[in-house]
Amino acid sequence: MGLIIERARANVSADLGVIEVPVEGVGKLRIALATGEEGERLHGAFVSMRDGYLGTAFTRVGASETPDIENDSRSREDLARWAGFGPAVAVPIGSGDVVRGVLLLTRRREEPSSLLKSQNL
Repeated sequence: MGLIIERARANVSADLGVIEVPVEGVGKLRIALATGEEGERLHGAFVSMRDGYLGTAFTRVGASETPDIENDSRSREDLARWAGFGPAVAVPIGSGDVVRGVLLLTRRREEPSSLLKSQNL
């Protein structure tokens, strides 16, 4: 997982990369790995599997994109988690119809918003 997240961060110049995995039986995702700015603070945290920006990314098909994760309507309950971050993309990890987690890449708000233009994920 570490190699995946570091290469993805480098490809899009992301300030933060996060991989979340489901926790069986509790309806939550656990941040299994977080690297970059604020990574240590986020590592190991639990988030809803159905709500919020990460939960939405886990339950929908395809990438979830936003120009401003901190102020995105899907982040209402996670405002403190995404404070200072702007453009973000979250993509399900898995094969076929089986989603095994989510990869989130985001930049600080002051960075250029070309993260959303990158399709190299």
